[in-house]
Order: sequence, then C-alpha cells, then structure tokens
Amino acid sequence: MTQLPLPPLELRELVGPTDPSYFENATGEPIYAGLPTEQWRSYLDFGCGCGRSARRLLQQTPRPERYVGFDLHAGMVRWCQENLATDGFEFHHHDVYNPGFNPDPHKPWVQPFPVADRTVSIIEAWSVFTHLLEAQAEHYLDEVARVLTDDGLLIGTVFVFDKAAFPFMQDSQNTLYINETDPTNAVVFDRGWLSNGLTERGLELVHVEPPAIRGYHHQVRIGRVGQGRTAVDWPADDAPYGRLAPPLVRAGAERIGLDDHVPEAAEVHVRAPMPPTDLLLPQYDAAQARVAELEGEVATLRTRVRKLRKRVRRLEAEPGAERLEQRVGESVSDGAVR
Repeated sequence: MTQLPLPPLELRELVGPTDPSYFENATGEPIYAGLPTEQWRSYLDFGCGCGRSARRLLQQTPRPERYVGFDLHAGMVRWCQENLATDGFEFHHHDVYNPGFNPDPHKPWVQPFPVADRTVSIIEAWSVFTHLLEAQAEHYLDEVARVLTDDGLLIGTVFVFDKAAFPFMQDSQNTLYINETDPTNAVVFDRGWLSNGLTERGLELVHVEPPAIRGYHHQVRIGRVGQGRTAVDWPADDAPYGRLAPPLVRAGAERIGLDDHVPEAAEVHVRAPMPPTDLLLPQYDAAQARVAELEGEVATLRTRVRKLRKRVRRLEAEPGAERLEQRVGESVSDGAVR
C-alpha cells in the first residue's frame, strides 16, 4: 500500500496529540476492539479533524465499506479531501458556528448529519460531545438516533458529573463549563440528564470505560434499545487526580489549512455568543420573513385583480358591450381568435 500522507503539524496541534504514532495503524488491526466484522459496514466520523481515524481506517482490515467524515474546520476537511479521499472514503465541511474554528456568528449552530436514516453501523464522536453545548448535544443525539442501524453503535467520549453534588442548580441546568469566553472549550453533562436523554431516544449505554485521570472523559458505546445487548450504568470515577488541559485556541485558527500563515498558539479572549434557546429559531425567523414577503406579494396580486374586475365591469357597462361580447363569442367558435 502507498504510504499515506501525514497531516502537517499545525493541523495536528489543533486536535490534540501530535505524535505521528497516533495517526498510524501499522498492524492493520481494527482501531476499536471487540466489534464483529459486519459492524464495519458504514462508518460516520463526527468531527473527523485532520483524519486521525480515517488514516488508521485506511490501513485497517477490514476497511469500512463506506466512510463519511465531516468537521466544522474547513482547513482540516480540505486537507483530508486532498490527501485521504478515495473510493468509499469521503469528507464534508460541517459548516456550523464555533468560536475558535468557524467563528462567523451568522452560521447555524447545528446541521443534520450528511447521511440518510438508519444507514450507519458505527458513529465515532471522539472529543465531540465534550465540546457541544446542551442544546447542540440534544440535536446531535437526535441525529444519532436517526442514522444508526439497528445494530449500530456510537463510540465516543463525554465529560460527566453528578448534579446531586450541586444543589444550587436549577432543574433546567444540566451542564458545566470551564471557559466563560468560549463555553465549547469543555462541556460537562450531568450523567442523569444524559442517561434520560438516551432513553427518550430509544438508546442506551452498552459500555463505559471510566477515565484514567479523575474527572476526565468517559469512553462510551451507545446503541439502540432491544438489540440483545446488556445496558450498563456509569461506573465510579475513582481514578487518581491529574491534569490534561485541551489545546489552546489560536487566534485565526479557522484559517489554518486555508492560508500559508500559521498563527502562534494563544487563548482567544473574545466572548462567544450563546445559541438561541431553540436552535431552530434562526430558521424559523427566516421562514417567517419569507411568509411575510409572500403575503405582501399576495396582497399586491389581490389589488391588481380588484382593479381588473373594476375595468371589466366598466367595459361591460359601455354601449355596444353586448354586441362586442357576441362577436367575440362567434370568433371563438369559428376559431378566428389568434
């Protein structure tokens, strides 16, 4: 097999570990253990970044029959399209708002997954739900439930906490944030809220691996209810304390991979806008504006119709109108009207 290109360092620095070994799969073993061969039919890489999983899957046996990767960072997606796209492997820009990687506030906060209903046997969401706000997470859990096959699995990571330890939180508050200027920097969900959200969508936890550092992400596998799997609960987090901070966001990070200039790493201290309570509100407002526009066009047409009717009545009242009508009728019957 031809040696696959390695993503440039400036792209690897945006997603976490930069050592080339994290992008290699020299043995060709499945990148996630314990899955039957048929599980690898269709692979959806939610937050594919600069192709860490895609590159390893291209070296894997069995290789997924279809792989779809998508990410909100345009430069990383472009690199993947130019270097890793091949038969059965495709990459898409998920053009949604993010304070650091896609900072145009006019962009939508959510989009549908770029695949049809019940067509995906594996969804990878590694270090994705750890950066989604509560309303975004709800939308994307809906999407998970929409696209998973009956035997499908979501494999990903989440930060969780126990809301019972925070008695001052309202019933509607189920998330903790670490960064007031960019809440997506790291998002921690109440485990009860998350479990209830899965149940409401016909999903369940089928595997949870606790963190190696206390309070860090749990590795989870989520599937549809009623597929013969055994549901599990959240294990105790009794790992030793440690520290593993996410990468610093670079000012201008959204241009890396699109421009030659690579900015220095620095925290961005620009307060990010918060999403509307209903993430579909912008689309609803646009639809309402279009309805108002159409109503204006209808009103204009009604005015024209009223004027035409008045004109017809005036013509009908003029002398000779009856004879004119008779002559028109005769012409029509003779086929003389052109």
